Amino acid sequence: MPPIYSSVKYKGRPSYDFARKGRSIDLKHRMVNIYNLELISLSSDLLTVKVNCSSGTYIRSLAYEIGNLLGCGASIKGLKRTKTGDFKLDSSINVEDFLKGKFKKNDLESSSYMISIERLLDKNPSLYIKDEYRCHIVNGHPVDGGMVEFA
Repeated sequence: MPPIYSSVKYKGRPSYDFARKGRSIDLKHRMVNIYNLELISLSSDLLTVKVNCSSGTYIRSLAYEIGNLLGCGASIKGLKRTKTGDFKLDSSINVEDFLKGKFKKNDLESSSYMISIERLLDKNPSLYIKDEYRCHIVNGHPVDGGMVEFA
C-alpha cells in the first residue's frame, strides 16, 4: 500500500496534502510487480536486498511488509535507485566528478556518459498544442486536456 506521505492521488489531490493536515484517508492497495528480490547480505539486525520492480512500487512499504512477515518490523536505512527505464547508475558520472574533470575524454566522446535529448525523451509521446490555444498557453493560462494532441 502506498504511504500516506506520497503523491498518490486521493479525490484528485496528492495524499500528502491530507497527511499534512492530519486527515486520515483510506488509500487502496495497488498491484505492483516484484520481478526479483535478491539477498545481498544479512546480519543480526540488517538485511540488504536488491529489488527489481515495476514503477509505482514504494520500497519503504515493501520493507514494512517484509518486517511484518518476519515478525520484527523493518525500516529503510538506505535506498539507492540503480536503474530507471533504460538509464543505469553504473553508466553515469556524478556532477562532482564531472566538474572536477574526473572522467576520460574518450568516455564523453563515445557518449557513454552523455545522452542526447532525443534519446532521453524517445519513449515519451510527443505533445502538440492546438493552434487555437497557443496564445492562451504562452500567456500562462492553465493547460486543459482538450488543448493538446498526442502524436
